[in-house]
Amino acid sequence: MTSASSHVRARVWFTDGPKATYPEQTHRSVLLPPALTGVCFSGGGTRSYAATVGQLRGLTATGLINRVGYLSAVSGGAWAATSYTYYPPTEGVDSDLDLLGAPTDPEELSLGALSQLDPRALGFAATGDFLAALAAARAVRSVGRDAVWTRAVGRTFLSPFGLYDPDQPVSFTLDNSTAKEIRRRHSSLQHFRLHTVRAAAYRPYLLVHSALNWPSDESDLTRVNLVGFEYSPLGIGSGQRLTLRSGGHPAHTVGGGFVEPFAFGSNAPHVGPAADGLVTLTLPSNPFTLADAIGASSAFSTPDRDLRGYPHATYWPLCRSNSAGTSEVFTDGGDVENYGLISLLRRGVKAVVVFINTMWPLSVDHDPENWPGHGAVDPSLAPLFGAPGTRFSHNRVFPEADYAVVVAGLQAAKRRGDTVMTITRHVVQSNPWWGLTGDAEVTVCWCYNEHVERWVSLLSAPLRRLVQQGRSGKPDGPFAHFPHYLTRGQNPGTLIRLTPAQVNLLAHLSCWNVMEKQDVLGDVFDLA
Repeated sequence: MTSASSHVRARVWFTDGPKATYPEQTHRSVLLPPALTGVCFSGGGTRSYAATVGQLRGLTATGLINRVGYLSAVSGGAWAATSYTYYPPTEGVDSDLDLLGAPTDPEELSLGALSQLDPRALGFAATGDFLAALAAARAVRSVGRDAVWTRAVGRTFLSPFGLYDPDQPVSFTLDNSTAKEIRRRHSSLQHFRLHTVRAAAYRPYLLVHSALNWPSDESDLTRVNLVGFEYSPLGIGSGQRLTLRSGGHPAHTVGGGFVEPFAFGSNAPHVGPAADGLVTLTLPSNPFTLADAIGASSAFSTPDRDLRGYPHATYWPLCRSNSAGTSEVFTDGGDVENYGLISLLRRGVKAVVVFINTMWPLSVDHDPENWPGHGAVDPSLAPLFGAPGTRFSHNRVFPEADYAVVVAGLQAAKRRGDTVMTITRHVVQSNPWWGLTGDAEVTVCWCYNEHVERWVSLLSAPLRRLVQQGRSGKPDGPFAHFPHYLTRGQNPGTLIRLTPAQVNLLAHLSCWNVMEKQDVLGDVFDLA
C-alpha cells in the first residue's frame, strides 16, 4: 500500500467517439485478444456462477477457449470469470482441470457424486455462507456501509483463491511487464503488489461490468441515469463520453476513457496527460481491488435501496480539459446491460457467444412476432432489439425484426429437447448512448440456460426423478427449479448459497451443452 500523499504517474486512454482505441488495443502482450471474438457470461448470482464454471470447463476441454478474444461478464458471471482469469497456482490446484473439474457424461452422474465438491475447485465458492460473510463484514467497525457488500463478495468468491485479503488490499493489472512498468514510475511503488492474469495458461481479456448511477443521491431508479462501466486488467472507466441531465442538478459529464486500475479512485489530476499518455495524481489511501470490481458488478438493486449501502468511488471523466472527481455510486451491471454484449460490439468484435444464464424459462408459447410479456423470456433480451419500456431504454443495438428470428430459433431447439442455442447474424444499429455508429455485422450464438430433455434422458433413473421433481408445478427436492435456480433464496435461510449438488448438476449440464456443440461454436469463431 502506498501513502495517500504519494504522487505517481498513471496511464490513461481517451476513447470518446466511435473510433475509440481501447487499452488492450494499444498494449502488446501475448495475453491480449488474438481475435475479434468474445464470450459473454450473463448476470444471475450463484446460478450464473455455477453455469459459468461449466461453460468455462467445456470451452477449456474442447480447446475453444484459445480462440476467444474476450470474456465479458456481469455479476454472478463476473464472480467466476474473475477468479478464473486471475487465480494463481495454489497447492493442489495447478491446472485448469483442477480448478474447473472434468467433463462428465450424464450417465455417470449420481446424487452421491454430485454432493462432493473439492473446496479448492472454482465451483465451491458458490456454496459459501454468504450471509455469514455479510454479517462478519458488518461487524467490523472500520468498514463503511458502502464497503460491506464488496468485502463479503471478496471473502466468498476471491479469498479461496488467494485473490482477496481485506487487511492487505492488492490492486491488479495485466501481466508482469505492466506491473514492472508501474513500479518503475515512482519510488513509493517499488514494492507495490499487483495481481496479474494467470500466465500458466491462455486467458481471454476480461471485461467486468457495473452501472454508474447518477444523480448519486437519487434512490428512485426511474429518475437515475445508468451508464455502463467497465473494469479490465489494463483500464477502468466508461468508453463513451456522456453529458447527463436530471431536474434540479447541473449537467454532469461521465465517460470518455480509462485509467489504470491501481489509480482508480484517486482525485482528478491537475494537468492533462503528457505525450507518453501518463498523468500525475495522488493515489487513494486504499488500492482498487478485484473485490471492488466484482462487488460493484453484483450490487443488485432492491425496491427500498439505500444508497449508503452501495459501492462508492471517486471518479473523474476523461476529458481533454481538467474535470474534478466526484463520489459516484456503482450498482449491478445488470441494471444497465446484463450480458456484457454491447461493450464487445463497441470494440468491433465479429463473433460472440452469449450465455444467458437466466432464471426465466423460455416459453415456447410466446409469439416471437410480439414483444414478450412478463416471464416469457429473459427480460434483457428483447431490449437489445428495441422493445418498448423504461428499463434498458438505451439498449437497442439490433434491428427489431431480428428478435423474432432469435426467439424462434431458441424455441425450436427447446421443442427438439436439444441444447437451447441458435446462431444469428445482425447488422449493428447506430446507438449514440453506447457510442455505436451502426452498419457493422456481427454473428451471435445465443445459448439459453434451459431444460435439455436429451441430457436429462441420459441421467440415471433416480437422478432423473429428482430433476423432474424440481420442475413440477410445485418445485421441490434438492434440485428445485433446475436449471433456473432462484437468484436469491433458492435454499431456505440463505441469500445466494447453493448446495454442492446444485452447483455440480448445473455445471455439468452447461459443460455438456458446450461439448455437444463444440463444432457449431468453432464455426462461429471462424466467422471473426
